[in-house]
Amino acid sequence: MNEEERVKDFKAKTAVVTGAASGIGSGIACALAGAGMNVALVDIQERALEELRQQIESAGGKAIAIPADVSDAASLAAAARRVEEAFGGCDSN
Repeated sequence: MNEEERVKDFKAKTAVVTGAASGIGSGIACALAGAGMNVALVDIQERALEELRQQIESAGGKAIAIPADVSDAASLAAAARRVEEAFGGCDSN
């Protein structure tokens, strides 16, 4: 599979990025959105998440900001429900 085919394979799929509010997580989220994926942004930094969501959507991508603590099972379960509601779940391949 060449590079163009790999990028097409991402279009309209959904990714969940934890630690999305800054650093590598933010970079990964932007790259995935740029490749056409729906992106669920997960982090405890609500303000930074919202700014990133706006940045992605301004560039034509689809994203939702989900404030969540990945060390808390109930918080992660609630985040998973939000991803399901917004995008119908996430893709594993």
